[in-house]
Formats: sequence, C-alpha cells, structure tokens
Amino acid sequence: MNRRLFVDMDGTLAHFIAVEKFETLYEEGYYAQLPAHNNLVAAIKRINSNPDIDVYILSAVLENSKYAEKEKREWLQRYLPDLKPEQIIFTPCGQSKTSFIADLSKSDTLLDDYTVNLNDWTEHGGSGIKFVNRINSKHGRWKGFRIYHWADPLNTVNNIERFINNLPVPQETSSIANHRNNVFPKVYQCSFYDCSATIHKVNIAAYDKLDASVLFRLHMKGELIEDSIKEVSLQSLKPTSHCLNFENPCKKTPER
Repeated sequence: MNRRLFVDMDGTLAHFIAVEKFETLYEEGYYAQLPAHNNLVAAIKRINSNPDIDVYILSAVLENSKYAEKEKREWLQRYLPDLKPEQIIFTPCGQSKTSFIADLSKSDTLLDDYTVNLNDWTEHGGSGIKFVNRINSKHGRWKGFRIYHWADPLNTVNNIERFINNLPVPQETSSIANHRNNVFPKVYQCSFYDCSATIHKVNIAAYDKLDASVLFRLHMKGELIEDSIKEVSLQSLKPTSHCLNFENPCKKTPER
C-alpha cells in the first residue's frame, strides 16, 4: 500500500479571492477564474508521478451551487490534466473531510491552508501540512509542518516527499485486503441522479455504508441521493443489475 496525499483547492492549489457578498460564490465564473498557485501546482504534478505516493484532490463544494463542482473540475483539467476522475473527491461544504476517506491513518497527509481542517484531520488520526499563502497563518495556531507559496516547485516537492516518507508505512486493513481480493462482505444499493435528473441504481460491494458512499463518490459521476444506501442480498440481484465494482454473479456468461 502507498502513503496518500490529499490536496485542498481553495486557498491551496488556487488563490482564494475574497468577496463582499456570500452570494458571489454562487455566481457563474467565480471558481473558473481563480488563479493558480503555480509553484504548488507544478509540485503536485511531479508528486503525482511518484509511484509510491497516491495523490488525491480533496475539496469542499457548495452543494446547491450550479457551478461550483463543474467549474472546479474544469479548473483541475486545465491545471492538472493528468489526474484521473477517481483522484478527485468533492465533499459538501461544512462537513468534515475525514468523513469521506476510508481507513484514515497516520500515513494519510492532508495539505490544506485552513487550520480547522488540519486539526480535524489530525484528531481523526491523519497527518497534516499547512500551505501558507498570502492571507493565512497570522495567528500561529498550526504547530505542525508548513510549506510556503513562494517556495520553488522542486523545493516544495522535496519537502512534501520527505515529510510523507517519514510517516509510518500504511497497514493493509481487512477492508482494503478484501477489495483487492475481490471478496466483499456486503452489497449496498445506491440510488443516484444522472445529469438529466433521472434516478438510477447501482450495486456496490463494500464493507459498510460509509465505505459504499466513498466508493460511489470516487467512481460515479451521478449525484448520490441522501439516505439512499441500503444493504441488499446477492440473491436479489438480477442479470440486468448494474454493479459498480464487482461482476454480477447473476449475469450469465455469453457462449463462446
């Protein structure tokens, strides 16, 4: 297993632009036009090519915004085009980022500009690096490791990789081991909306409801319906059932 690096967007990868009215955050174009912290973006590009570190984007979005998630995805495509969809995790604004990460441990690092997020992350067992930009870090509340927006990319890469490499080697949990061996204790059915607001269902093999939610958000582009996750039995699956991460055992193998 690799150590994991989770990278925030607003104020970290992208500059934070203050607004006079909160409603501005809901306007079209706000997130699309945020300038990048170019040194950090260049560093993350390089770290993403490190085979021993798994990089993820972990950013909060306004759930009832028509533009936030769409524009953030476009921003990432513009500045970090090598990222795969499963490397991008968006969480509802106001909720703990830790709630969407399975098997969080000391070997998981959050790179964020907001001390509240970093303290919450470390209190749940993870490790944190604060990104110091032009507007934060004025009160010294974060006592841990820091990197700075003015540092050149190579220096930033070296500092982040040195920090991560000094963390404990992640232990493979029974949940992850089962995923890798394609053995899953339970099956959950998730209902979701597609882009045309049509409701669909997908079956996910997972360890528990939280694990199913995380897997859904990592791999599906649809919008998960609140409280839609329910445990189902394999016997209830039909040959036409949509299964996300395992072969439907009811599906007949075509004749060769």
